[in-house]
Amino acid sequence: MRWMSAFLGGFVLFLNFEETALASVHANDLEAPEGYFWSETITKDQIHLELWSRLNRQKTKIQFVYDVHSGTLISSTKMDDQLKLLLPAPGEHLWSAHPEKFESVENHFRKLLKDLQLLEPKTTEKVLSLDDEGQFRYRNADDLLEQVPATPVPNLNLQEIINSVQRQITTTEQKWTQFSSGVADIQSLVSALDVIEPIETEFPGDGRQIEAFNLFPLVELEKDGETMLRALSSLAQTPKRYPLEWLIGESSLPFHTRLAILMLLTHNHQIEENFTKAVVIQFGVRSAWKTFLDLNSLYKNERDFWTPKSQHQIRNDLESFYPSFGISFLDETRTWEINIAYKQRILGPLYGFHSLTRQNIEVFLPYRQIYHYYGAFVLALRLKEDLGIPDVFIPKMAELLGMGYKLKTAGSDANQLHLMQAYYLQGAHDALAMSRFIR
Repeated sequence: MRWMSAFLGGFVLFLNFEETALASVHANDLEAPEGYFWSETITKDQIHLELWSRLNRQKTKIQFVYDVHSGTLISSTKMDDQLKLLLPAPGEHLWSAHPEKFESVENHFRKLLKDLQLLEPKTTEKVLSLDDEGQFRYRNADDLLEQVPATPVPNLNLQEIINSVQRQITTTEQKWTQFSSGVADIQSLVSALDVIEPIETEFPGDGRQIEAFNLFPLVELEKDGETMLRALSSLAQTPKRYPLEWLIGESSLPFHTRLAILMLLTHNHQIEENFTKAVVIQFGVRSAWKTFLDLNSLYKNERDFWTPKSQHQIRNDLESFYPSFGISFLDETRTWEINIAYKQRILGPLYGFHSLTRQNIEVFLPYRQIYHYYGAFVLALRLKEDLGIPDVFIPKMAELLGMGYKLKTAGSDANQLHLMQAYYLQGAHDALAMSRFIR
């Protein structure tokens, strides 16, 4: 007989089992989605982790099997479509911006630390490993954080990141503002004044993209990092709150700080990474890890806001506009239309607005790419507040700027372009209507 202690998800479980016998431990304290728990079965050669429902004590389809000796994953089932569950691995956080990829926040964060040379490029994290005393450990975020400095990193320089971003913006502007004379002049004007801040990126499997708002959050972080992180936490720790209602109404925080945080919710993932690296430099790795979790929560909270059936309606013809993930409960979102009317979504919660008619309190847009609407909202406010451009010109400028960059990455599909036009025009109009309520 031998004793082993397993460090699983922050809890130490002492396990007693025979070398050749089957031992079963119900790991009730192992981190699991709300309403579920992990069952753990240990054999001579394998560890089986299975996710169970607390409500009916039924086993889900989600399970992970590890080799006891090498700590490697032997097999896994990461999805239960019927229960609408996706898990990258036990003890890890699903990347909420793109849950269909089954990626974890931990792996994204590890990549950032390698980019900053705080981890060796070949560093890998086994899910299971033996420590120096021969005890069994589950590798989690705390183990990763123990390998790197907890305090700000003096040999790294935030200004170098900002300078690099500025160079990438300049390169992208020079490359992409030449495709038509009608749009190029406007693009050159506002891009030179750091309004769109575009950077061309390429992600595996996603192809070439142009991402926006790559500089402003970094500059705001450099000016007042503590306020920026407090603002990020304010939105991230408020489940199911409409982001634009927070932007307009959270007057305890500076407006430009709130605007910078909203930029981080527009699926421009390069700025998310650079922002987190900047937090590493200014505040240390542990603060950056919390920042990365908060960024992840922004996307989860926003999606949770629209998930209840009372918050969306079904429009079946939209299904053909967007690619399938092969995950039925995520694919359902292709048919969602959401009411983004500011009188209902912003004025109602903030000021108790009520209308005797339905005029202008129902404005429906497809949910799947609603971040373009958020981006147009941000762009219009910057054109108005930062550049002083008259309101009458802003919606058309927002449309031309947005459509110009979208044409370069999405092509000329008529359905897609029609939707993009709706996002940009409506976002700009709504931003102007709300600008007088900014506090």
